Amino acid sequence: MPCSSCRFYFSSGPDNICRRYPPTPYPVQQPSRITGRPEMSIVSVWPPVAPDHECGEYVTQLALSS
Repeated sequence: MPCSSCRFYFSSGPDNICRRYPPTPYPVQQPSRITGRPEMSIVSVWPPVAPDHECGEYVTQLALSS
């Protein structure tokens, strides 16, 4: 089944991500807001996916009923 119909798939504009697992932290170097000198920061991101990708851990979206 494709990612686009999985419970963990999230699409926001051009970004398509999988939220099956927690976001992955990455160290990045960027300028300090105060001094302007480079400093290390940590950012966390979910892995990008293509809507037609298949990973093997598909979980159907839950249907809400009233």
